[in-house]
Amino acid sequence: SPTPTRVSATPTPAGVQPQYGGVLRLIMTSEAFSHDPHKSSTPDMQMAGTFDLLLTAHPQTGDLMPSIATSWEFKDPTTMVLRIRQGVKFHNVPPVNGREMTAEDVVYSLERERTPGGLFPKAGRYVNLDTVTALDKNTIQMKLKEVSASFVRTLPGLGAVLPKEAIEKFRDFNDPANYIGTGPFIIEKYTPGVG
Repeated sequence: SPTPTRVSATPTPAGVQPQYGGVLRLIMTSEAFSHDPHKSSTPDMQMAGTFDLLLTAHPQTGDLMPSIATSWEFKDPTTMVLRIRQGVKFHNVPPVNGREMTAEDVVYSLERERTPGGLFPKAGRYVNLDTVTALDKNTIQMKLKEVSASFVRTLPGLGAVLPKEAIEKFRDFNDPANYIGTGPFIIEKYTPGVG
């Protein structure tokens, strides 16, 4: 049996402080089919900083990097355990009102994104995922159907964490008022085909 692999987040560099406020402007290469990050294959809304992903990839090396998950470890060849960043909050707007994100939100989002049937274009990337469960408030476990060296390479770009109560209330994310995530930016205005 292979030795378990463990990866942890690197600490924030000394002296780096967050900057609050301001405006983010970016160019969208095309009009998205859907602004729901689970129903769209384009990353524009994630690039806009509205939603956070479970993991990201280093832009040059492709190595996994922390995001919502701060560390991950293979307990055995088919069991991956991920620690979820503590203290992350959803945007402070109804119906979520700035509540803390938990492992249950991550599980809900992963289960929604991997729903088969055509509405979720990334569902095929989860084909080897058997189950995903919350072990506690800040830990999730992914069980694979079989050993796969490529599974971790599919994780960046997946798992935008959305609040269940917002999805149940709004049903979609095509109105800017519905873009509720954990990212640093909130969409103020969006005019399809314009900006």
